[in-house]
Amino acid sequence: MLKVDGLEFLAHVKENYPEPPCFVNTAHGTPEIEEKLSKSTLHIFHKPFRIDDLANAVIQVFEQDAPDGTLKGISVASFLQLIQMEEKTCCLEIISTGDEKGLFYLKDGELYDAVYGGLNGEEAAFKLLAFDKASIRLKNLSDDKIVKQINMSLMNLIMESLRLKDESKEADRHT
Repeated sequence: MLKVDGLEFLAHVKENYPEPPCFVNTAHGTPEIEEKLSKSTLHIFHKPFRIDDLANAVIQVFEQDAPDGTLKGISVASFLQLIQMEEKTCCLEIISTGDEKGLFYLKDGELYDAVYGGLNGEEAAFKLLAFDKASIRLKNLSDDKIVKQINMSLMNLIMESLRLKDESKEADRHT
């Protein structure tokens, strides 16, 4: 880090942004440093660490999140990738800063459907992935059969949504 070390940065984050969970990755952990960190972090990882350990720690945070079950501070695309990696089955309600809402349905980590307004499938997914600073609410998936409406891979869906978002911004600049 250029101007501050990791401890100073963590102190700044916790002071100015107390809600987001923090994870620390260190190659030089001492008992004294770990004692200081344990009060302000959820988990300390020692280099090198396994990505599965990080994913499990993040999932645990989401499972014990605030009483209303709403997540903030993570992009929709990143969270979808985490759900895919962990092969979870759930429904995600995506809420924009303007209170627009939509749903993603995932089964065993695979994206089955998305609903937004009168749209569903890939069209709805593109709209939901374009939300900036969205909140994510985890919902249990009912026993109803989910019809697979999305056939594109998650990575291709994310990349296409980013392309569409960039094109929209470019078109707005020219009008």
